[in-house]
Amino acid sequence: KVKGGLLVYAPVAATKECLGMVKELEAKHGPVRWILLPSKAVEHKVLAGPFAKKFPDAKFYVAPGQFSVPLDLPLSVLGFPDFEVLDPERLEDLPWNEDCLTAYVDAATFGEVALLHKSSQTLVVTDSLISIPEDPPELLMDAQYSKALAYHAHDDATSVLQDS
Repeated sequence: KVKGGLLVYAPVAATKECLGMVKELEAKHGPVRWILLPSKAVEHKVLAGPFAKKFPDAKFYVAPGQFSVPLDLPLSVLGFPDFEVLDPERLEDLPWNEDCLTAYVDAATFGEVALLHKSSQTLVVTDSLISIPEDPPELLMDAQYSKALAYHAHDDATSVLQDS
């Protein structure tokens, strides 16, 4: 909850159950006013467009540097409604700035918008923080998994993956 309504960060699948929970929040805190796709990662992008379409009165923001593979298509072709790309140089102008500090981290194919909710001192991130135990799960050691990780480690949508 931010001044003026709700800010949805990293939307999930717009299932009937999810939308019902959002409607309950709207009844208590006001309408969904803003939706933020905070990451370039496909696993976040795939759900954001359909979610945003469920809230046509909300302004939809996306992290800069969006791309798709194997073809780099515009987000509108991927089913996104109208959106605004966040400008990392103007984060202080965002409508939720009174309630949340906003930061952008960009490292090639990894890019993420992070929020710090001022009153609760809650840090909101998607992929910036991970935990790998001392003994990683076997899946991480699997050759096919490593190959998939290498594929998604492209510097951009047009770079060629070198087999090593």
